[in-house]
Order: sequence, then C-alpha cells, then structure tokens
Amino acid sequence: MMVWTMFILAHVCIARASLFTEFCPGVEDVKLGDLDTDGFPRWIVLRLKRWKGNEDGKRQQTLHLVRNKMHPEYCPVVNTVFWMKILAEHGIHCGPLFPFINNGHTTFAQPLEYIKNEQWEKWVGQLFVYVGGELLECTSHSIRRSAVKWAARCGAPQFDIMQGGRWVRNSEAFQLYIRDGILKSKELLAHLGAGGVDPIFKFWVWVPTVFEVVGAG
Repeated sequence: MMVWTMFILAHVCIARASLFTEFCPGVEDVKLGDLDTDGFPRWIVLRLKRWKGNEDGKRQQTLHLVRNKMHPEYCPVVNTVFWMKILAEHGIHCGPLFPFINNGHTTFAQPLEYIKNEQWEKWVGQLFVYVGGELLECTSHSIRRSAVKWAARCGAPQFDIMQGGRWVRNSEAFQLYIRDGILKSKELLAHLGAGGVDPIFKFWVWVPTVFEVVGAG
C-alpha cells in the first residue's frame, strides 16, 4: 500500500525520487478536504516544505490534489486516505508520511526514519520489471518525465507544469518532455481520426487532479 501510494503521489506531484524520501512531507502536512457523498474527501492539500534545490526550506509549495473518480486505484486522494488510516492504526500521526519499514515489511522502524533514495529506486525498478514490456528499463526518474508528457497531452499550460514540478528554469530536458507529449497526442489523434480523443483522458487528467494553491507561499 505504501509503495503504490508513493508511486501515485510521485506522478501527480511530478516528483524526483528525493521528494518522498529524504525530503518527505510529514503526516501533519496533509489536510483533508470536504467529504464527498461516499465519505471520502473531495481533495487533499499537501504542503511541501523541502525538495531538491530547496534543501533549506526557504520556499514552500502547497498542492491541491483532487479525486480521480474515473479510476480510484489511480486516485491520489483515495490512496493517501487509506495509507493515513494504516499509519493511524500504528499510532503514527506525525513524522514522515512514508516512514521506513523494517526488512520484514511488518513494522515501522522506531524512531521513525525517512526512506532512503536507494530503497525507493529499488522498489520502483521492481515494479517496472514486474509490468515488463516497454517499462522494463524504466527508473524512478521515468515517473517525473512521464508526468510532464502526460500533462502536455492533457493540454496543461507549460507554466503550470513547471510550477507543479518545481522547475526553476525552462530546461532543455523539460522542453523535450513537453514536445514528446504533444507529439504523442498528435500521433494518436491522427490515427483515431475525426472526433478522436487522446486515451490519456481515460485515466489521467491534469487540470482537475493537481494544482498549486494561489498565494500559498
């Protein structure tokens, strides 16, 4: 459950490996929104205090993550809520949102520790190997790259993607990811013909999934 929740949040937050390991936000940095008719929050607010390039925490980012009702298994809200319930059952109400688990994967190390980058990269690599095919050679950085491409396919403004992914400059790599996403969408639409819709919208929609809270600091 923890690895899958990290995996989903890494996508919607366009995260580097370090965002949910050495710079992991705390349980107390997650705020639940208003409840929907099924009892789940309509959104969660996630405050990021540190990340690569902002190690001293002089800047903060507050992200508003909204439910993906099309596919709950990909939903950042549903998965985070379930994970926080597990933490609460173990008496964990503060500290790393994703604390280190012992080798038996049965108990949390005490005092709570951050997961190391190497462990996260290993888990992601195993997940991609399990899926196989074109994903066989993917790494944790593939998450960040793919999230940018998917957002571009959804038509998200470049500025919003940069803000969401905490880019400080318009890098060549960023522009390459954007171009790849737009090109992929054009190729699919050309193949589908008139009235076709990029299949990315069947499971991933940028605008109603995550955006930065204005004036959050």
